[in-house]
Amino acid sequence: MRPGETGELVLHVSFVVAYAFDPGSEPVTGPSEIEPFLRTEGDFVLRTTAAFTKASAGMWPQGLDESTCPVGCADAVRGYVSPGFTDRQFDGPSYSVEPGDFDPGKPMPAQDGCH
Repeated sequence: MRPGETGELVLHVSFVVAYAFDPGSEPVTGPSEIEPFLRTEGDFVLRTTAAFTKASAGMWPQGLDESTCPVGCADAVRGYVSPGFTDRQFDGPSYSVEPGDFDPGKPMPAQDGCH
């Protein structure tokens, strides 16, 4: 944490969340199709002083950068996380996981599974 503007406290976050899905009867070719990852880096700003209106006080994301791999892209654009096997008709660019893609100590990947 560090001080922000007057009355603000800035919390820098860097984390990875893995979601595991049961494929049921869906055929999958490997773990990457059922275990999507979401990597997030950025700041949250906490505003608690009387200098802020009630509507602008609280905790707010600021400059968050996210990378997902491998997810169902049709659901991702709607803000949901689903496994890669849900996009059987996906025609976007292929994505290959590189060493360090999920390491919060390394730079964010330049690509993700949907863009």
